[in-house]
Amino acid sequence: MIKEEKKEVTEKKFEYRTYVKSELAGLYYPAATSKVSLGMFNRWIRFNKKLQQELTDACYKSSRHSLTPLEVRIIVKYLGEP
Repeated sequence: MIKEEKKEVTEKKFEYRTYVKSELAGLYYPAATSKVSLGMFNRWIRFNKKLQQELTDACYKSSRHSLTPLEVRIIVKYLGEP
């Protein structure tokens, strides 16, 4: 008789918290360098006008280095979980 091993598959649930922009960008683009992933992340925000408007309504400033939990929720709403 062959015994089958059951492997537990645990998915790590995405956490809505304050993120440094480069940290969140790295979650979306894990294979890219920090500079490249941040550039791509910012480009996605710029080109998605609805996302950009909702972030602006939430007092988002592109010059800030961190994102509030609310801003993270808005980003995930448009881009999906990383």
